[in-house]
Amino acid sequence: MRLDRLETHDRLLDVQKKNLNTITSGLEECIKNRPAAFTHRHFYIHVHKRTVGLDEKIAILQQDIREVLLNPLLNRRFHRIEDIPELRVIYMPRATRPIPSENSMLFRCFPQDGNALEPIWIIPEESTWPNYAKGMIMNDEFIAECIEIFKTNPSFFCKTDELDYNEEELKKIRIEIGKEAHAAKQENPFTLI
Repeated sequence: MRLDRLETHDRLLDVQKKNLNTITSGLEECIKNRPAAFTHRHFYIHVHKRTVGLDEKIAILQQDIREVLLNPLLNRRFHRIEDIPELRVIYMPRATRPIPSENSMLFRCFPQDGNALEPIWIIPEESTWPNYAKGMIMNDEFIAECIEIFKTNPSFFCKTDELDYNEEELKKIRIEIGKEAHAAKQENPFTLI
């Protein structure tokens, strides 16, 4: 099979655009639904893939059924357990930096600056790492640098900086988030948190 370079490049650009739109919409949704504790404070958004276990698939299916029963105008997203994807991407707001792992991204969000995002790391699946090297079609200097740091010194990404919270501030944030989660659970005991 012979490949046309221009057509291949156009398809690559299309895939990259779709991926960017997916990531952007996930980040926007995470920012929109962030805990109130982060309304005026900067926070991290940890993005990572996770396998959906059978128990979680059952819970997702039950939640889908429950939502349709409570609001008949909604359409079911999943009719069978097989319709639920094997993997899901998690967008998690955090007060601290997580331990870096392959197939993850970390951004810092600044609500006081119009929700500006600062990428901390983007580490793709290990099997795709050679594609990001210089001269390759997926070449990306930032991602290649993140991969190299992750391979040689992953603890570099865990270092705190002057913007990170001290223990006292973290305790206040955790208490606020806990109170908000408890209030939400009391308000609607049928939702998964």
